[in-house]
Amino acid sequence: MARKRKKKTKPQPSAPLITESKREQYFFLPLTLLLAAAGYFVTLCPTVYVGDSGELATAAYYLGIPHSPGYPLYCLIGYIFTHLPYAADIGFKMNVMSATFAWATVLMLYLIVYHFTRTPYVGFSVSLAYAFSPIFWSQAVVAEVYSLNTFLTALALYFMCRWVEKRQDYWLYLASFIMGLAVTNHQLSFLLLPTGLYMLWLFGKPKKLFEPFIIAIVVAGVAGLILYFVRHAVSWPLMLIIASMVFFISSTKKPLKFWLITAGLYILGLSVYLYLPIRAAADPVLNWGNPETFGAFFETVLKPAGSQTDRGDRLGHFIHVLYLWTIQFGPSIKWGGMTYPIPIIWAFGIWGIYKGLSTGWRMARVFILFMLINAGTIIFLSRPTQQELIIVGVYYLPAFLVFAVFMATGLREWLIYFLKAFGEKKRTVLLLLVILILVMIPIYQFRQNLPDTDRSGDYYARDYGTALLTSLPPDSILIVNWDDIFTLWYLQMVEKVRPDVIPVLADLPIGTSGNYWGNWYFKDLEEEHPAIFDGYQLEDNMYLTREEAIEAFVTANLNRGREVYFSFYGLGYDFALFDFKVYPKGPVYVARNEEYNLVDLVESQQAWERLIGNFRNLYTYRDHMISEEDFIIARLSSNLYNTAKVALELDEGKGIWFLEQAVMVDNGNLPASMELAILRFQNGQYTEARDLLLDSRDIDPSNPDVHLMLARLYQVLGQNELALKSIENLLMIDPNHPDARAIVEQLTGGE
Repeated sequence: MARKRKKKTKPQPSAPLITESKREQYFFLPLTLLLAAAGYFVTLCPTVYVGDSGELATAAYYLGIPHSPGYPLYCLIGYIFTHLPYAADIGFKMNVMSATFAWATVLMLYLIVYHFTRTPYVGFSVSLAYAFSPIFWSQAVVAEVYSLNTFLTALALYFMCRWVEKRQDYWLYLASFIMGLAVTNHQLSFLLLPTGLYMLWLFGKPKKLFEPFIIAIVVAGVAGLILYFVRHAVSWPLMLIIASMVFFISSTKKPLKFWLITAGLYILGLSVYLYLPIRAAADPVLNWGNPETFGAFFETVLKPAGSQTDRGDRLGHFIHVLYLWTIQFGPSIKWGGMTYPIPIIWAFGIWGIYKGLSTGWRMARVFILFMLINAGTIIFLSRPTQQELIIVGVYYLPAFLVFAVFMATGLREWLIYFLKAFGEKKRTVLLLLVILILVMIPIYQFRQNLPDTDRSGDYYARDYGTALLTSLPPDSILIVNWDDIFTLWYLQMVEKVRPDVIPVLADLPIGTSGNYWGNWYFKDLEEEHPAIFDGYQLEDNMYLTREEAIEAFVTANLNRGREVYFSFYGLGYDFALFDFKVYPKGPVYVARNEEYNLVDLVESQQAWERLIGNFRNLYTYRDHMISEEDFIIARLSSNLYNTAKVALELDEGKGIWFLEQAVMVDNGNLPASMELAILRFQNGQYTEARDLLLDSRDIDPSNPDVHLMLARLYQVLGQNELALKSIENLLMIDPNHPDARAIVEQLTGGE
């Protein structure tokens, strides 16, 4: 007699339901997507942005290769976006690409949240809270790789959730392909693989653990030896991840066919990396590292994507991560130049994690593992300095996305308690109240983070780069640093702005730098412009310091009659060591052997007048300050101040003009403000001098010179009480200030 087949039960969702009705979803899902699209559209950067954006746009437009890990998937998709006929500005098209994938990320997050909560208004609230969180929003409106990276992460996690619900293997096949594809956009996406394997192990019936444990140790050891011979180093976190993956695979009861299909699809996704040697062989316009050979290819792929790896401390990084985690969701207050979070909404995420662990919710463990290995890997590999901490926040976007899911489940649990506490009679009224509260969360997120993420009027990178190039005579050399080179590459290669100017990185090879990262760059530069290296020994690396290398390079070109300029002055280089002189001339600095004269000063003023006339939003920068562009504004203001110091020796009127412009561009330029205040004071313009000093005091109340100058000004005006108050402030900063006692005696008559 044949056995009676058991009737299959319908798979249950991973978390308890509030409602199975889909009517609300038909309203809240389109509304979520519409609001996210509108928010990104109105804040989208209109052109090329600072930092990597210019390099990435150039690489995508020409199917080139940007910095490690080469971002092949990003370049392939970017090529499509940049060649679609919907706008003229290539930088803007790349920004649209970021916004598109950010919007798609919001969609996937909504679907994941709905999978766990079946509560559309919670999905609406949390998805938009993430969409308008400060770090994610900032990456959604400029050309960067992180919105695509977060989208692929969300898509893979969604497929995994679908498998848990349906238990149909094709969802895992899709997830495996997306996981492999995601690695070709960012190496941190590799962490999706151990997460997926852990999920299989957790939801399966594992074998006895001793044998898989031994296999895992052996395989991880072999992988460590291979990595040691390839890179002469072993990453212990990577070995731990490999061992864990082998353990999960060998202890999971899945047929060989399943593993072959899954591995094949993962490798198929990874195969996009073949783009690197194929395009390197074609010698594209931008060919970073030239990964044509086997060694160069693996160096590009395995090298950390970020440069913040060895200069800071991990404890400071960890504390900063906790700070970043709390400011992503919910209200915060700004005081003393710092943002302090109020973790009200954020606390729902902690509650969601607690409930997930305490109720035996297995998918919660999977998501928690992903967050932990994501954050742990970044903290272990990256040791940013204090100045670099703002950069590393983008690496945590996938972890923040998963935390948003826990926020949603925490909110759902709160709703359950809330509704039960008030009973069924007032359920409709309470639901309307709850929905109102949940709607207020994304509204508050939008309003709070809009000033810091709105790039709709951001032309600073484009206008600054254009100003540098157009201020130079034909065929001149411009020595630049990293803050400038990517934007100049974009303007020259893509927009064809002054391609005759030759930008040269100041990081010339020194010492025995056989493995110097920039060898490919200088090799390409020498092939394209061999004349600029005549008389300079590039190959021998005979120079001990950057200053020696720069001096030899500049002197060789000056001796041939070629004009050489700098886009910066100082910034880590001691210009006093050079035999030649460096003078400000317009927005650049000219290298020459002759003295600066009045003709140079007039030409410099004319150049600045043209720049000011063409530079959009220059004087209104402080009204909508974006931290990434600080270096542009500070550089312009510092250049104007340096010009003023030279001009004051030749023509005081022109010197005052340059000081005025320096302060107008950046009122935080205290040396320029103080110099201008002194001149106003000496010329009897006491009101103007006082206003400058009061502004300076507000910006830096700990500056003793500001309080001293205010005391002297109030003394001349006969306002002795204010003068004494300024001296009190001065003595609080510097109790032994040499001039304070003399002014006090004058004010009090020696009493």
